[in-house]
Amino acid sequence: MLRTYRRLQGVLTEVYAHPSRSPKAVERYAWGGARSEIYKTVFRYRQQHIKLTGAPKVSPRVTAVDDKRGVARIVDCFDDSKWIPVDARTGKSLAVSGQNHRYEVTAQARQVEGRWYVVSLTPDREQTCSPR
Repeated sequence: MLRTYRRLQGVLTEVYAHPSRSPKAVERYAWGGARSEIYKTVFRYRQQHIKLTGAPKVSPRVTAVDDKRGVARIVDCFDDSKWIPVDARTGKSLAVSGQNHRYEVTAQARQVEGRWYVVSLTPDREQTCSPR
C-alpha cells in the first residue's frame, strides 16, 4: 500500500505539471473519491491555466491496517515547498505567502480485486509535521 501511495504521488507530480494532458495514469493508483477529486483538480487547473512545477517530498507511514476488510490508513508528512503553482501562460508564481508547506496528509487505501488503491486523500494544512 505504501508503494501505491508513493507511485500515486509521482503520477500526481506529472499530471499537475501538465494538466492539459490526460490524467489516465491516475487510474492505476486511485479509486473512488480520490480519483474523482484528482480529476476535478486537473479540470480546475486546466480552466485556470495553473500548473505545478518542481515536486513535493513525501514521507508516508502506515498507521493502521485491517486485513480482514482490506483497508489501511497512511499518514504522510507532505512537503510542498518545492512544488510551486505557476500561471501556465506566463510562468509567474501563484504561490501564497505565509502558507504552511509541511503538513499532514491522511490517505485511506483499499484493496480492490487484490490490488491496493488510494481511495481518499485528506490534507491538514493546520497540522505541521516533521518527516520521519
